[in-house]
Amino acid sequence: MKKVLLISFDAVSNSDVDKLIEMKNFKALKAKGTLVREVKSIFISNTYPIHTSIITGTHPYIHGIIENLKPQTEVPDPDWYWYSEDIKVETVYGAASKCGMTVASVMWPVTGGSKEIKYNIPEIFPNRGKKQIVVSLEAGSKFLQIKEFIKHGKKLKGLSQPEVDNFAVSCMCDIIKEKKPDLMQIHLTDCDTHKHKFGIESKEVNAALGRLDLNLGRLLEATKSMENLTVIIVSDHAQINVNKSVNPNVSLEKEGLLKINEDGTVYDYSCWVKCSGGSAMLITKPYISFEMIQKAKALMQKCEGFERFLTEEEMQLSGHGNCPFGMSAKRGYQFSMNKNPYEKANHGYTLDKDKYTTFYMVVGEGIGENNVLSGGSLLDIATIIAKTLDIDMPKMQGSVLGGLYSEDDKS
Repeated sequence: MKKVLLISFDAVSNSDVDKLIEMKNFKALKAKGTLVREVKSIFISNTYPIHTSIITGTHPYIHGIIENLKPQTEVPDPDWYWYSEDIKVETVYGAASKCGMTVASVMWPVTGGSKEIKYNIPEIFPNRGKKQIVVSLEAGSKFLQIKEFIKHGKKLKGLSQPEVDNFAVSCMCDIIKEKKPDLMQIHLTDCDTHKHKFGIESKEVNAALGRLDLNLGRLLEATKSMENLTVIIVSDHAQINVNKSVNPNVSLEKEGLLKINEDGTVYDYSCWVKCSGGSAMLITKPYISFEMIQKAKALMQKCEGFERFLTEEEMQLSGHGNCPFGMSAKRGYQFSMNKNPYEKANHGYTLDKDKYTTFYMVVGEGIGENNVLSGGSLLDIATIIAKTLDIDMPKMQGSVLGGLYSEDDKS
């Protein structure tokens, strides 16, 4: 039976690939497969919508995960879309499970509570007084997680990196060696964390890329006895350096359209702006008038950092077609409701930004060797997995890039 190992390098851009291809494990793997560069991401270009698009092959307006965080104005620390029940369309791991395949998932977004993942260590954070071990056990495979926390928990230092990635890789290596799943997916966030903290070009980011390569080597070593294995490395989005953070809701408050608490939360509103880093959407109460929406739109156009309003296509594809409008931030700016944002770089920007593409690489039977292509979309990953595992997913919107398979060269 064919197997797939899907590895996500969060926030590793197409530009970062220039460094990765000089590193031991990535370089060796590239020689055996096809590297695809300048790949188009998904809008809104944030982690949870994109990772759900990767494993469904659909845009957010179809799969339903339209942002990282839920639109909870009343709390300073909103819940994320942690649970698979929020996904409205079939996933590749769900389709694989229905076909009798075994699925393992470590730290993959939006997998909490999934009944289709046999070995599940989901990405979920403690919120509002809860403890990490409690939320993890509730959302994933209890006995597996207890075993792995006992064995590798000492590697963790809260949610800090690179400790979380080292823990995640240790867990996945154990699962691979002991359980030999058919579909394996793991999400590594070391680079994303350090880009947020230090900007896209820094010694800390370079070190994170080096650690990703080392962890890639660990995963490949764990799978070396597996036959018929296809390895897919993918990244979700790039990042852009941030010089200034702007909260558009301050402008709305000055005009009496909402009130802001000391902690930055919004209350008593007719409309408010949901900030997503490089973009933002206007959320309204049902009774709001057309005149009030136009007033909010005029205020946003004057807001510092405003670049342009989003197109109808961007609104629709992102799953925000019911919002009156959305807007894009200028390069160097981000939209945030956090009074003290820590980011020196962020994502969530529109896909037309320069040097804002990503990449993927595929190695396995039938894939062209030592091959480099350009283009395509992250929607294509689900198509490649479905083709490899011979599973049917009719709602997928991706395709297979010409030249990916060695047989393409013969046609």
